Amino acid sequence: FALSEVKLGVIPATISPYVVAKIGPANARRLFMTGETVNVDKAKEIGLVQEIVDTPEAMVKEAQKVCDTMLLAAPKAVAAAKKLVASVQYQPITPELQDFTAEQLAAVRMSDESTGGMIAVQAGKKPPWAANAEAMKFPPAP
Repeated sequence: FALSEVKLGVIPATISPYVVAKIGPANARRLFMTGETVNVDKAKEIGLVQEIVDTPEAMVKEAQKVCDTMLLAAPKAVAAAKKLVASVQYQPITPELQDFTAEQLAAVRMSDESTGGMIAVQAGKKPPWAANAEAMKFPPAP
């Protein structure tokens, strides 16, 4: 992987918001200014990729593992968590932000989904949303 635009006398402008958001300004600055090639180990180190596999079969196996883990998460809580990340990223930690995050937790904690999950954990059972997890496989059947 390389952002080699500077070697051509241009800049990686179009992709820049995505790259900076993914790997941070310090890593992006280096790659944007040098145009150097990044190997898989460096890509993982800077957060460009999260997993490295050697074969397509290993990729499918790793993807299934991630899918299996995700299926154990409460769907509405996952949606709220995604919104939370978008809301707090790059924000300074202030009393207002702390209040905001407490409000978000309280709203999710009072949901039927949360109650069902807590009851299941206390009973030593799988949560209600995990019932379909057994049937989900990656890649999905055509």
